[in-house]
Order: sequence, then C-alpha cells, then structure tokens
Amino acid sequence: MIPQQIAQGLDLSGLRDIHLPPVPPLFPLPARFWIASAVLAAVACAVVCGVKFARRLTARKYAEREIDRLEKRFSKNDYRLATEICLLMKRVAMMKHPETATATG
Repeated sequence: MIPQQIAQGLDLSGLRDIHLPPVPPLFPLPARFWIASAVLAAVACAVVCGVKFARRLTARKYAEREIDRLEKRFSKNDYRLATEICLLMKRVAMMKHPETATATG
C-alpha cells in the first residue's frame, strides 16, 4: 500500500497543525536573575571591604606594637627613636598602599 491509500482510509479532519510554544525572551531577564546578581554583587563588595578593613587593622596593630617596642628599646636616644619611627612610618605606608611609590623620598 502506498501512503495515499492509507491516508484516504483515515479521517484526519480532527487533527490540527503542531503548535509550538513561544520562544522565551532573552530580555527582559527574569526577576530571579536580577536578585541573584544583586546578591552576588553585595557579597563581592562585602568581601572586598572586609579585606581592606582587615588589612588596615593589621597595619595599625603592627605599627602600635612596633612603636611600643621602639620606645622601650631607644628610650635614652631620642635621635635614634625618631629615625626608627620614620622608617616604621614608611613601612606602614608601603603596607597600606603597595601600589604607590612610597619607598622613594
């Protein structure tokens, strides 16, 4: 049997064309995407700020401990104490701002 003869014996009048669902749009993006993006950006910002804050505290604590140690060590020699504190200030500046050229001058 050929396909035309098969189709003549069947009632195909009740069949309809295939209906495909619409393609989901790429824009505007769904709300959950924007919420996830906002949460991710907030977490990244919090991490960056936290690292900077911890680094600043670390440099400050280091400087305070070092100043106490220098005062005990050079309590009799004011000139040497001033020189060492100047060097300490330069080291702390390089710790806090490594991208700048604080080592010169």
